[in-house]
Amino acid sequence: MKIKAYYRESDGHTYIFSELENEWIAFPTFKTNEPDWLNPTLYSDINLNERDMAKLNQWLKKRK
Repeated sequence: MKIKAYYRESDGHTYIFSELENEWIAFPTFKTNEPDWLNPTLYSDINLNERDMAKLNQWLKKRK
């Protein structure tokens, strides 16, 4: 199985879809473009206002 990672410049996170969790996982990304694999955040735990969450949903929808 090949894992696809997507960097989102506007929030500085790399997103990976987890089939096991059946949701996206966000990883903060260092300036070296390497995700911080030790600090994952499940999509369901992301705390954004409605407008920013809608933008994130739209962005993720294009990548799945």
